[in-house]
Amino acid sequence: MIIDSKRPAFWYDNHVTLSALCRSLHTGYHNTLRILETEGIHVIRIPFGTRFRYLIRREDARRLTIMHGSEFARARRSRRSAARTNLIPLAGRCPHCGQMEKQWRNGLNSAGHREVKCGHCKRFYTITFGKRPPLESVCVHCGADTRQWRQQLTSAGNLTIRCGHCRRHYTIQGNRESTPTPRKSPLSHPRPEPFAW
Repeated sequence: MIIDSKRPAFWYDNHVTLSALCRSLHTGYHNTLRILETEGIHVIRIPFGTRFRYLIRREDARRLTIMHGSEFARARRSRRSAARTNLIPLAGRCPHCGQMEKQWRNGLNSAGHREVKCGHCKRFYTITFGKRPPLESVCVHCGADTRQWRQQLTSAGNLTIRCGHCRRHYTIQGNRESTPTPRKSPLSHPRPEPFAW
C-alpha cells in the first residue's frame, strides 16, 4: 500500500498530501489509512528532510472526498466508532473546571477506579463508586483512634494498618476491622502508691 520513492517532490505535482486528505475527509491518520486500504489506493512516501511526506494522486483524493467526506459518510463512521457506546452518560462534575457535560470514560486506573477525561479542560480525574467508612481501630502504639489507614493484606490474610499520628504500623488479626486491645505502655500507667511501713 505504501510505495517508497526516491524522486524529488516536484515530480509529484499532481498529488496531494495525506494530511490534506485527512482534513477533507474529517478523519484521523489511522482512519484515513484504513479507507485507503479498503479502496486499494497506493500512498507514495518520499523523504522530506529528516521525515517523510506521504502523497496520494489528486484524482483518487477527489474520489475519496466524494465517497467518504460527505455528511452521510461521516455520520455512518461516527455510528460505527468505538467511542459511541450505549452507556449512560456520566453525570459527574469536573473537579477542575466545574463543567458537567462531555465527561468521557477513560478506562480504569491501577487501583480499579474509573478514570474520566473532561471534554472541556482536557484534564483527567478519578471517580470512585463509594468510599469505605473510616477504619474504627485503636493504634497499639499511641492509643489514637482516628486517622487509622488501611495499608495491605499480609500473606496470612491479616490487615496491616498505619497510624496517622505516630506513623507506625500494626496488624489486625484475620482481616477484622475491629478494635484490637492496645498494648499498655509503661509511661501511660500511673505509678503505684508506695507501701506504708
